[in-house]
Amino acid sequence: FREKERAELLSRQISEKGFEVFVEQTTVSRNETSYRVRVGPYAELAVAQETAQEILSKSGYRAMILPFQAPRSDQSNPS
Repeated sequence: FREKERAELLSRQISEKGFEVFVEQTTVSRNETSYRVRVGPYAELAVAQETAQEILSKSGYRAMILPFQAPRSDQSNPS
């Protein structure tokens, strides 16, 4: 979402269905910020797929399964 409020609204709706949800702020381009509604991460693809199906059946929203990417660290520490 481009608007944080819309992402938070969806987050609340999915949370009310029993899922642990969070909103992630991300930069799409230099001057554009977007907000992702995230559930997970899950260690196994099968569990992520089951959860995505459950989200669809309980809320009507289709979830997209993405590989987990750890947040980038701005610190350059080689250890």
